[in-house]
Amino acid sequence: SIPLPEAADFFTPGNYTPGNLNLHPGAADANFDQYQQRSFLIPGRGLDLEFEHHYNSYLTELPEELFCIWQNGNWQSFQPLGPGWSHSYHAYLLEIPGWSHNGLTQADLSVIVWPRGEMQVYEKDGTQLTPLSEGIYQDILYDPNTSSYTITRKDQVVFRFEQKNLSNPNWPLVLTAITDRNGNQINLQYEPFSGAGLRLKEVTGTCGRKLKFSYFPNSARISAVEDPLGRSVSFTFGGPSGEDLQSYRDAADYQTVYNYSTEEGQAHLLRTVTLPNGNFIFNTYEDRKLRASSLNNSASGVITQQDINWDLSPGTQGGTTSNLTIQAGTNSYNYGFEKNAQGKLSALTAPMANSNLSYDDPLHPTLPTTIEVNGLSSSYTYDPMGNILQVDQELNVSHQFTYTSMNDVATYTDPKGQTTSYSYTNGNLSMVATPVGVSTFTHNSYGQPKSSTNPEGITTTYEYDNYGQVKALKMPLGINHLRSYDAAGRPTLLTDANGQSTTVEYDDRDLIQKITNPLGQVTQYLFDGNRNLTEIINAQDNSTLLTYNYFDWLSSVSFAGDTQQFEYDQEGKLAKITRPDGTALFYTYFNNGNLADDGYAVFTYDSKNRLKTVSKDGLTLSLNYDDLNRITSTTYDQQTVTYQYDPNSNLKKMIYPGNLVVDYTYDADNRLKTVKDWNDQLTTYHYLDDGRLEETDFPNGTTTAYFYDAAGRLDSMVHSSGTTIIAAYGFTLDPQGNIIHESKTEPLSWPTWTAAAKLSTYNSDNTLATVNGQSYSSNPNGALTGLPNRSISWDAHDMPASISGDLTAAFGYDGLGNRRAATVNGLTRKFVLDILGSSKVLLETDINNNPLHYYIYGLDLIARIAPDNTTHYYHGDFRGSTIAMTDAGGTVTHSYQYGPFGAVLQKQEPDSNPFQYAGKLGVMADDDELYFMRARYYDPTQGRFLSEDPVWSNNLYKYAGNNPIAFTDPRGTFSQALA
Repeated sequence: SIPLPEAADFFTPGNYTPGNLNLHPGAADANFDQYQQRSFLIPGRGLDLEFEHHYNSYLTELPEELFCIWQNGNWQSFQPLGPGWSHSYHAYLLEIPGWSHNGLTQADLSVIVWPRGEMQVYEKDGTQLTPLSEGIYQDILYDPNTSSYTITRKDQVVFRFEQKNLSNPNWPLVLTAITDRNGNQINLQYEPFSGAGLRLKEVTGTCGRKLKFSYFPNSARISAVEDPLGRSVSFTFGGPSGEDLQSYRDAADYQTVYNYSTEEGQAHLLRTVTLPNGNFIFNTYEDRKLRASSLNNSASGVITQQDINWDLSPGTQGGTTSNLTIQAGTNSYNYGFEKNAQGKLSALTAPMANSNLSYDDPLHPTLPTTIEVNGLSSSYTYDPMGNILQVDQELNVSHQFTYTSMNDVATYTDPKGQTTSYSYTNGNLSMVATPVGVSTFTHNSYGQPKSSTNPEGITTTYEYDNYGQVKALKMPLGINHLRSYDAAGRPTLLTDANGQSTTVEYDDRDLIQKITNPLGQVTQYLFDGNRNLTEIINAQDNSTLLTYNYFDWLSSVSFAGDTQQFEYDQEGKLAKITRPDGTALFYTYFNNGNLADDGYAVFTYDSKNRLKTVSKDGLTLSLNYDDLNRITSTTYDQQTVTYQYDPNSNLKKMIYPGNLVVDYTYDADNRLKTVKDWNDQLTTYHYLDDGRLEETDFPNGTTTAYFYDAAGRLDSMVHSSGTTIIAAYGFTLDPQGNIIHESKTEPLSWPTWTAAAKLSTYNSDNTLATVNGQSYSSNPNGALTGLPNRSISWDAHDMPASISGDLTAAFGYDGLGNRRAATVNGLTRKFVLDILGSSKVLLETDINNNPLHYYIYGLDLIARIAPDNTTHYYHGDFRGSTIAMTDAGGTVTHSYQYGPFGAVLQKQEPDSNPFQYAGKLGVMADDDELYFMRARYYDPTQGRFLSEDPVWSNNLYKYAGNNPIAFTDPRGTFSQALA
């Protein structure tokens, strides 16, 4: 008999139609879709093998017929993780027979249900399939001989659906294969179970690795999934009907628990997610729509809450509106969403931005033709497959694209009309032709890159193991890098070009547990149940301890007894930092969430929510922007720097204080070509086709030529003035790029070395304790305060405020931490900066803003110009250290020489020049023992920074990885290779 319809057979009227089922309704549609968990990710050729489970309350609204079949008087579910849940391979195809009644007809339908819940509805007439869902850009074919379907996505990945349940033809067609454009295939095997059902048995990746699925007896409910390493995750079920997912245990046996609403009419709605650490997500619903979602601690205290007010729009448009309110303590943040009849976002009102979207192309009703954000618009046009053909931005800036028949980019034309072309062989990129050079690529039969050759003919080859993982990267000159992997595809042995190996060990959740470097030194990592890093044990067996609050936000970091603490408001914004010395920085925010005060500076914003001013110590940095959000001017201490750009957003002009203009031009590949100062002095750069610098021509007739080895690594450079060599360098590199021999010619003869011993000791926190028996002291924040010959005081951002002793100094910084003034031994200098480019000093003034020196930059520091236009040009070694300065006639006027860590060995200068060691990269010498490197200060006599690295590492004080021969660190944050 035909079953009587029940309330559960109908879904709450929302805005779900065959036309918009292809979307992924989320929080804006009052659905809870904010929980997912990936258990395994195993690399493969072309396609990775993965398992992730995820929830969307939207799936519980839809008719049961999409998830069950009526059989023997009962609904039999094919939801392997229960209602509302899905996983990476849970895709299927439903064939719904058509009908005719009282003159009304409905054609046969084919409905594809994808793992994330998107559904695509087709009208089926024999072998002809016509999409009813909008926004579908894929091909679908039905084979009547095998009753199978193949769907080819835009990226040429093919999904095959077949009827594998021969005992029950009403069962959905199941996904049996996923194949990429190169024939790499993931295969899905199924098995029958009692009741004429079908369930996924195993998934075989492109290289033969498998995920194996286990089930509860006589059920489609997954009990466990096992990966190639034998790791396993497990699930349990419960609830009134026993079909709700109740718990998940990850591969390390940490448990997450799920509970559901028990109110009438709210079956299967996920109420709580209790994480391994005890904190949990709590949801409330009304009319099966999510109304609030909060994160709570284990004592049931609400940490943060989202409130949602969702309703249908009035009128005939068929759209929806929703308001999402985030309640964070006393603050409320409102987000308003409007969607059109197709379910596409048409307007967003948010604290920091208001957006409007238009859909005016009838061929692409789900693709926006105009997006307006805070009054600034961009428009889009599309080809028949929905690929973007043109983007038109403000200020008449336009980007254009063309595509191949496989939807790969064929050409890109930038706003200046310069075109880059892309060619493919069997769908794999084989050539990139820029306006200045061509790169080529070859591939193996699996579509993996086999070789790449740059525009200068330098070839890199790639070798793979049987699982499609790169096992060797080979370059000219025998430069080979090797890798080995475990059965889950995780790199476990990395061997560099010198044959030195690093080993990596993992836990069962793919989190790194241990790294052993080539010297056998071990660093260990520990994690809690929520995957938060809780402890790092360094090679000296000293621990860094990290704790977290109930929202899994970092609460404290402790090392060697010193602790830094972090507090947040209920929206998760940083509210307070308490330094190890007890100093506190408080953070406040505007109602829209923008930072107002960080305890160091005060911030304001313009009407488009762009940073407008930053004020500190009575001085304000002001910023202005154009309609592409590019900075057009900055003003600080009554000094203004102005910027102009070309259509490609390359800097075209920089106008210094006093209306002094520097012009920049670029080649067809957007590489800086010329720099011309206000005295019409032109510096020109010449490049090899692959972008390496070949020569620099200075206005005074001097040149710098660069030479490279067969692997493309810099191995020599020559500075010359006519036929006279100013400086020359040649070096021999080992396979790893370390310089093992260097020959040089410099203006100053190399001194005779005198043997000297230096014995240093260190505290457990890696701060310096003694040098040759002389004591050093540091504050709890890790900054050096006491030296044998001087004392240093520090500001709240760990920048030196003053120095006393053999050097007396005071420093001033703007609210962004840029150094704006330095008083050294009674002489004050103030700095006008280019904050677009690593805070480069453009102008040095005295205390009354009278110009002392202007500085001109290209790829690095080019010249110094005095107020009377006397100009000197900088010449550096390959580390960016100034070796010589020349005058307008090309004659050397200043000469410098340095030790390996940057200590000045000799210098001859008629006047003071602050840009010495790494000076062409912007490093400034305040004296021979104190170099300013932007984020930190550096002592070249010790080869160490004076304060902790703002970017964490095992040792927070080392300079350039303790290898200043091959690396430098001009910003005080990251080492960068030189050769």
